[in-house]
Amino acid sequence: MVLTRSPQRRKRGNAGRQSNKIPHRRREKRRHLHDTLRKMILSGECPPGSRLMQNELAAELGTSVNTVREALFEFRYVGLVEKREGLGFFVRELSCDDFIEARELYTLHQGFANPMTSIWR
Repeated sequence: MVLTRSPQRRKRGNAGRQSNKIPHRRREKRRHLHDTLRKMILSGECPPGSRLMQNELAAELGTSVNTVREALFEFRYVGLVEKREGLGFFVRELSCDDFIEARELYTLHQGFANPMTSIWR
């Protein structure tokens, strides 16, 4: 018995594969942005209490304001930044315990988002 392709089936070519590359690139850019912002905050480049200007960060990092805003909301969730109503995002002053807790929450959050990678290297 010889198996052959049924005549009803069409060959898709590269059309399906090309569309899959765009989200992957976005994901990589987003991950790079998260890593860069996290390093800026934890290294002290953005000192505690400093205001994080979304427009300036977007221009400096070469990304959109919406992508920066998403990252800042995730950092707010894990406790690295705080949002003050009407003023914007500010870097939180972290004690040693706060830092460890924020690291664990961030790692857990990223683990759910992508179980194959680890942000905290």
